[in-house]
Amino acid sequence: MRRVSVLAEDMANATKSLKPSNGAYSVPAIHRTLDIVETLVERRALTVSDISRQFNIPKSSAYAILQTLKSRGYVEKDAEDRYSLSFRLFSLGATLVDNLDVRTEVHSLLEELTRKAGITGHIAIRDGGHAVYIDKVEVMDAVRVTTWVGKRMPLHSTSIGKAILAFLSEKDIDRIVADRVQREKAKYADYGDLKTKAAKLDEIEQAKLSAEEKLTARITAAEERAAKSEAAALKLRIAAKFSISDEDADLFLTGSDEESLTAQAKRLAEREAQKKKNGNRVPGEGTTASARANDERETVRALFGSGG
Repeated sequence: MRRVSVLAEDMANATKSLKPSNGAYSVPAIHRTLDIVETLVERRALTVSDISRQFNIPKSSAYAILQTLKSRGYVEKDAEDRYSLSFRLFSLGATLVDNLDVRTEVHSLLEELTRKAGITGHIAIRDGGHAVYIDKVEVMDAVRVTTWVGKRMPLHSTSIGKAILAFLSEKDIDRIVADRVQREKAKYADYGDLKTKAAKLDEIEQAKLSAEEKLTARITAAEERAAKSEAAALKLRIAAKFSISDEDADLFLTGSDEESLTAQAKRLAEREAQKKKNGNRVPGEGTTASARANDERETVRALFGSGG
Protein backbone atom coordinates (compact mmCIF):
# COMPACT_ATOMS: atom_id res chain seq x y z
CA MET A 1 0.00 0.00 0.00
CA ARG A 2 2.85 2.36 0.82
CA ARG A 3 4.37 1.88 -2.64
CA VAL A 4 1.01 2.45 -4.35
CA SER A 5 0.41 5.67 -2.42
CA VAL A 6 3.89 7.00 -3.24
CA LEU A 7 3.45 6.26 -6.94
CA ALA A 8 -0.01 7.85 -6.89
CA GLU A 9 1.50 10.95 -5.29
CA ASP A 10 4.21 11.11 -7.97
CA MET A 11 1.61 10.83 -10.71
CA ALA A 12 -0.47 13.57 -9.11
CA ASN A 13 2.54 15.85 -8.91
CA ALA A 14 3.40 15.11 -12.51
CA THR A 15 -0.17 15.97 -13.59
CA LYS A 16 -0.06 19.27 -11.71
CA SER A 17 3.13 20.19 -13.55
CA LEU A 18 1.57 19.83 -17.01
CA LYS A 19 0.71 23.52 -16.93
CA PRO A 20 3.01 25.57 -19.16
CA SER A 21 5.96 27.24 -17.43
CA ASN A 22 7.50 30.02 -19.50
CA GLY A 23 5.73 28.65 -22.55
CA ALA A 24 6.99 25.05 -22.09
CA TYR A 25 5.39 22.01 -20.52
CA SER A 26 7.36 20.26 -17.79
CA VAL A 27 6.77 16.81 -16.28
CA PRO A 28 8.97 16.16 -13.20
CA ALA A 29 8.72 12.36 -13.58
CA ILE A 30 10.19 12.57 -17.08
CA HIS A 31 12.90 14.98 -15.93
CA ARG A 32 13.75 12.57 -13.13
CA THR A 33 13.90 9.60 -15.50
CA LEU A 34 16.22 11.44 -17.89
CA ASP A 35 18.41 12.57 -14.97
CA ILE A 36 18.76 8.93 -13.93
CA VAL A 37 19.67 7.90 -17.49
CA GLU A 38 22.33 10.64 -17.71
CA THR A 39 23.72 9.64 -14.31
CA LEU A 40 24.01 6.02 -15.42
CA VAL A 41 26.06 7.22 -18.38
CA GLU A 42 28.59 8.77 -15.96
CA ARG A 43 28.45 6.32 -13.05
CA ARG A 44 27.99 3.13 -15.12
CA ALA A 45 26.14 1.09 -12.46
CA LEU A 46 23.91 2.06 -9.52
CA THR A 47 21.55 0.34 -7.11
CA VAL A 48 18.03 1.43 -6.22
CA SER A 49 19.41 2.82 -2.95
CA ASP A 50 22.08 4.81 -4.82
CA ILE A 51 19.44 6.41 -7.04
CA SER A 52 17.18 7.09 -4.05
CA ARG A 53 19.95 8.87 -2.15
CA GLN A 54 21.31 10.84 -5.10
CA PHE A 55 17.97 12.24 -6.20
CA ASN A 56 16.34 12.32 -2.76
CA ILE A 57 13.36 10.25 -3.87
CA PRO A 58 11.65 7.24 -2.24
CA LYS A 59 13.16 3.84 -3.07
CA SER A 60 9.79 2.78 -4.45
CA SER A 61 9.89 5.61 -7.00
CA ALA A 62 13.49 4.83 -7.96
CA TYR A 63 12.61 1.15 -8.33
CA ALA A 64 9.54 1.92 -10.48
CA ILE A 65 11.57 4.11 -12.86
CA LEU A 66 14.39 1.58 -13.19
CA GLN A 67 12.00 -1.31 -13.76
CA THR A 68 10.19 0.68 -16.46
CA LEU A 69 13.48 1.42 -18.21
CA LYS A 70 14.43 -2.26 -17.85
CA SER A 71 11.14 -3.43 -19.39
CA ARG A 72 11.79 -1.17 -22.40
CA GLY A 73 15.33 -2.49 -22.77
CA TYR A 74 17.17 0.68 -21.79
CA VAL A 75 18.81 -0.69 -18.62
CA GLU A 76 20.05 -4.05 -17.41
CA LYS A 77 20.27 -5.50 -13.91
CA ASP A 78 23.21 -7.62 -12.73
CA ALA A 79 23.51 -10.29 -10.03
CA GLU A 80 24.34 -7.62 -7.40
CA ASP A 81 21.10 -5.70 -8.13
CA ARG A 82 22.99 -2.88 -9.87
CA TYR A 83 21.41 -1.20 -12.86
CA SER A 84 23.38 -0.09 -15.91
CA LEU A 85 22.51 1.18 -19.37
CA SER A 86 22.08 -1.33 -22.18
CA PHE A 87 23.21 -0.81 -25.78
CA ARG A 88 19.72 0.28 -26.81
CA LEU A 89 20.57 3.97 -26.40
CA PHE A 90 23.74 3.44 -28.43
CA SER A 91 21.69 1.74 -31.13
CA LEU A 92 19.25 4.64 -31.24
CA GLY A 93 22.09 7.16 -31.39
CA ALA A 94 23.86 5.26 -34.16
CA THR A 95 20.63 5.12 -36.16
CA LEU A 96 20.15 8.85 -35.67
CA VAL A 97 23.68 9.58 -36.89
CA ASP A 98 23.27 7.30 -39.91
CA ASN A 99 20.10 9.16 -40.87
CA LEU A 100 21.68 12.63 -40.71
CA ASP A 101 21.68 14.14 -44.19
CA VAL A 102 24.70 16.33 -43.44
CA ARG A 103 26.83 13.28 -42.69
CA THR A 104 25.92 11.64 -45.99
CA GLU A 105 26.54 14.81 -47.96
CA VAL A 106 29.95 15.74 -46.55
CA HIS A 107 31.52 12.32 -45.85
CA SER A 108 33.32 12.23 -49.21
CA LEU A 109 34.70 15.73 -48.57
CA LEU A 110 35.93 14.64 -45.13
CA GLU A 111 37.73 11.67 -46.70
CA GLU A 112 39.41 13.94 -49.25
CA LEU A 113 40.42 16.50 -46.61
CA THR A 114 41.79 13.79 -44.32
CA ARG A 115 43.79 12.21 -47.13
CA LYS A 116 45.38 15.54 -48.12
CA ALA A 117 46.11 16.64 -44.54
CA GLY A 118 47.38 13.25 -43.40
CA ILE A 119 45.61 13.51 -40.04
CA THR A 120 42.38 12.15 -38.58
CA GLY A 121 39.34 14.26 -39.46
CA HIS A 122 35.95 14.78 -37.81
CA ILE A 123 32.55 16.22 -38.51
CA ALA A 124 30.58 17.53 -35.53
CA ILE A 125 27.32 19.32 -34.90
CA ARG A 126 26.43 21.61 -32.01
CA ASP A 127 24.19 20.36 -29.25
CA GLY A 128 23.81 23.23 -26.78
CA GLY A 129 27.27 23.92 -25.38
CA HIS A 130 28.73 20.66 -26.72
CA ALA A 131 30.08 19.37 -30.01
CA VAL A 132 28.81 15.91 -30.98
CA TYR A 133 30.97 13.91 -33.39
CA ILE A 134 28.80 12.51 -36.19
CA ASP A 135 31.55 11.25 -38.50
CA LYS A 136 35.22 10.34 -38.32
CA VAL A 137 37.83 9.33 -40.88
CA GLU A 138 41.00 8.01 -39.29
CA VAL A 139 44.51 7.96 -40.75
CA MET A 140 46.24 4.88 -39.40
CA ASP A 141 49.76 6.33 -39.69
CA ALA A 142 48.83 9.50 -37.80
CA VAL A 143 48.69 10.05 -34.03
CA ARG A 144 45.74 8.12 -32.65
CA VAL A 145 42.89 10.28 -31.39
CA THR A 146 40.59 8.85 -28.69
CA THR A 147 37.34 10.00 -30.26
CA TRP A 148 34.36 8.16 -31.65
CA VAL A 149 31.11 8.87 -33.43
CA GLY A 150 28.59 10.03 -30.83
CA LYS A 151 31.15 11.44 -28.39
CA ARG A 152 30.17 14.77 -26.79
CA MET A 153 32.77 17.36 -25.87
CA PRO A 154 32.43 20.93 -24.51
CA LEU A 155 32.80 23.40 -27.38
CA HIS A 156 35.65 25.29 -25.69
CA SER A 157 37.82 22.18 -25.22
CA THR A 158 38.18 20.98 -28.83
CA SER A 159 39.42 22.50 -32.07
CA ILE A 160 36.24 21.60 -33.92
CA GLY A 161 34.19 23.06 -31.04
CA LYS A 162 36.11 26.35 -31.27
CA ALA A 163 35.50 26.40 -35.00
CA ILE A 164 31.77 26.10 -34.32
CA LEU A 165 31.93 28.86 -31.70
CA ALA A 166 33.63 31.16 -34.20
CA PHE A 167 30.47 31.28 -36.34
CA LEU A 168 27.90 31.66 -33.54
CA SER A 169 26.20 34.89 -32.64
CA GLU A 170 27.26 36.79 -29.54
CA LYS A 171 23.88 35.99 -27.99
CA ASP A 172 24.35 32.25 -28.48
CA ILE A 173 27.86 32.41 -27.02
CA ASP A 174 26.62 34.34 -23.97
CA ARG A 175 23.94 31.70 -23.42
CA ILE A 176 26.48 28.85 -23.65
CA VAL A 177 28.90 30.55 -21.24
CA ALA A 178 26.12 31.30 -18.73
CA ASP A 179 24.98 27.67 -18.82
CA ARG A 180 28.56 26.46 -18.35
CA VAL A 181 29.11 28.76 -15.38
CA GLN A 182 25.88 27.56 -13.81
CA ARG A 183 26.93 23.94 -14.23
CA GLU A 184 30.34 24.58 -12.65
CA LYS A 185 28.73 26.37 -9.69
CA ALA A 186 26.37 23.44 -9.18
CA LYS A 187 29.29 21.03 -9.36
CA TYR A 188 31.22 22.76 -6.57
CA ALA A 189 28.06 23.18 -4.52
CA ASP A 190 27.56 19.42 -4.71
CA TYR A 191 31.20 18.91 -3.71
CA GLY A 192 30.76 21.08 -0.64
CA ASP A 193 27.63 19.16 0.26
CA LEU A 194 29.51 15.86 -0.13
CA LYS A 195 32.31 17.09 2.15
CA THR A 196 29.76 18.05 4.80
CA LYS A 197 28.08 14.66 4.56
CA ALA A 198 31.44 12.88 4.74
CA ALA A 199 32.33 14.79 7.93
CA LYS A 200 29.00 13.80 9.47
CA LEU A 201 29.59 10.16 8.53
CA ASP A 202 33.00 10.31 10.25
CA GLU A 203 31.32 11.64 13.39
CA ILE A 204 28.78 8.83 13.25
CA GLU A 205 31.52 6.21 12.84
CA GLN A 206 33.39 7.63 15.81
CA ALA A 207 30.20 7.55 17.88
CA LYS A 208 29.72 3.89 16.98
CA LEU A 209 33.07 2.87 18.44
CA SER A 210 32.50 0.47 21.28
CA ALA A 211 33.60 1.25 24.82
CA GLU A 212 36.22 -1.48 24.49
CA GLU A 213 37.70 0.11 21.33
CA LYS A 214 37.83 3.52 22.98
CA LEU A 215 39.53 2.01 26.05
CA THR A 216 42.07 0.22 23.84
CA ALA A 217 42.89 3.49 22.07
CA ARG A 218 43.42 5.28 25.40
CA ILE A 219 45.64 2.46 26.70
CA THR A 220 47.77 2.55 23.53
CA ALA A 221 48.24 6.31 23.81
CA ALA A 222 49.15 6.00 27.50
CA GLU A 223 51.70 3.25 26.74
CA GLU A 224 53.34 5.44 24.08
CA ARG A 225 53.62 8.33 26.53
CA ALA A 226 55.05 6.02 29.20
CA ALA A 227 57.66 4.63 26.78
CA LYS A 228 58.82 8.15 25.89
CA SER A 229 59.03 9.11 29.57
CA GLU A 230 60.98 5.95 30.39
CA ALA A 231 63.51 6.65 27.62
CA ALA A 232 63.98 10.23 28.84
CA ALA A 233 64.45 9.04 32.43
CA LEU A 234 67.05 6.48 31.32
CA LYS A 235 69.06 9.15 29.49
CA LEU A 236 68.97 11.44 32.55
CA ARG A 237 70.02 8.62 34.87
CA ILE A 238 73.03 7.68 32.74
CA ALA A 239 74.02 11.34 32.25
CA ALA A 240 73.94 11.87 36.02
CA LYS A 241 76.01 8.71 36.59
CA PHE A 242 78.82 10.03 34.35
CA SER A 243 78.40 13.70 35.41
CA ILE A 244 77.34 14.81 31.93
CA SER A 245 75.53 18.13 31.58
CA ASP A 246 71.97 18.26 30.25
CA GLU A 247 73.16 20.14 27.18
CA ASP A 248 75.81 17.53 26.32
CA ALA A 249 73.35 14.72 27.03
CA ASP A 250 70.86 16.17 24.51
CA LEU A 251 73.61 16.58 21.90
CA PHE A 252 75.61 13.38 22.28
CA LEU A 253 73.51 10.73 24.02
CA THR A 254 71.54 9.50 21.04
CA GLY A 255 71.39 5.77 21.75
CA SER A 256 68.09 3.90 21.83
CA ASP A 257 68.86 1.51 24.71
CA GLU A 258 70.81 1.42 27.96
CA GLU A 259 73.86 -0.30 26.47
CA SER A 260 74.39 2.20 23.65
CA LEU A 261 73.69 5.18 25.92
CA THR A 262 76.20 3.93 28.48
CA ALA A 263 78.89 3.43 25.82
CA GLN A 264 78.36 6.97 24.51
CA ALA A 265 78.42 8.39 28.04
CA LYS A 266 81.71 6.62 28.81
CA ARG A 267 83.37 7.99 25.67
CA LEU A 268 82.08 11.47 26.44
CA ALA A 269 83.36 11.27 30.03
CA GLU A 270 86.78 10.05 28.79
CA ARG A 271 86.92 12.98 26.36
CA GLU A 272 86.15 15.46 29.16
CA ALA A 273 88.83 13.87 31.35
CA GLN A 274 91.38 14.15 28.51
CA LYS A 275 90.49 17.84 28.09
CA LYS A 276 91.14 18.49 31.78
CA LYS A 277 94.43 16.63 31.55
CA ASN A 278 95.45 18.88 28.65
CA GLY A 279 94.51 21.99 30.58
CA ASN A 280 90.99 22.25 29.07
CA ARG A 281 92.43 22.78 25.58
CA VAL A 282 89.80 22.35 22.94
CA PRO A 283 90.79 19.55 20.54
CA GLY A 284 92.65 21.07 17.62
CA GLU A 285 93.35 24.39 19.39
CA GLY A 286 96.67 25.92 18.32
CA THR A 287 97.00 23.60 15.31
CA THR A 288 96.49 23.98 11.59
CA ALA A 289 93.02 23.91 9.98
CA SER A 290 93.74 20.46 8.53
CA ALA A 291 94.80 19.13 11.93
CA ARG A 292 91.71 20.64 13.60
CA ALA A 293 89.48 18.94 11.03
CA ASN A 294 91.16 15.61 11.74
CA ASP A 295 90.74 16.13 15.49
CA GLU A 296 87.04 16.86 15.00
CA ARG A 297 86.55 13.74 12.89
CA GLU A 298 88.33 11.64 15.46
CA THR A 299 86.15 13.12 18.24
CA VAL A 300 82.93 12.32 16.39
CA ARG A 301 84.19 8.83 15.53
CA ALA A 302 85.13 8.23 19.17
CA LEU A 303 81.70 9.32 20.42
CA PHE A 304 79.47 7.67 17.84
CA GLY A 305 81.60 5.20 15.93
CA SER A 306 80.96 2.07 18.00
CA GLY A 307 77.82 1.56 20.06
CA GLY A 308 76.29 4.98 19.11
